[in-house]
Amino acid sequence: MNKQRGASLLIALIFLVIMAMLSVTLANVSRLEENMAGNTRDRDLALQAAEASLRDAELRLAIPLFRATLFPAFNAVNLNTQQYWENCFTVGVVPCAVTYQPLTNLPTVGAGKVAQQPRFIIQRKPNVGVTEIYRVTSRAVGGSTDTVVVLQAEFGVTP
Repeated sequence: MNKQRGASLLIALIFLVIMAMLSVTLANVSRLEENMAGNTRDRDLALQAAEASLRDAELRLAIPLFRATLFPAFNAVNLNTQQYWENCFTVGVVPCAVTYQPLTNLPTVGAGKVAQQPRFIIQRKPNVGVTEIYRVTSRAVGGSTDTVVVLQAEFGVTP
């Protein structure tokens, strides 16, 4: 009679538990990396939309009639308060100097879509010599409204 005590069964069960724990850990790491890659893609999409919005503002500022109609002279009102910026891009609240959506709409359906069209604000600053200075603030979202990128640039236009 052979006395078997089941040592190999116990060792096999221990290895099975270790392999299961390792598999669960690897699945969690993969899911985390996939979420990070998605968030990075979403932020890049929002950044590209904000840059496109700044480019659109630059093109509009190059048109003399656009500047003359909307910005006849520099207005020295302080537009750099916290309340101003909190309300500036809120839908239905327009405390900003001039708020626009770009002329070219970005895709809101399919791959590479944005959740909302970007918007930008143009503010007139004091002239530097004969050069008119404009500050443009662009706000864009990525594929979800949780991802927001705000860019600001200054453009000088010599009439």
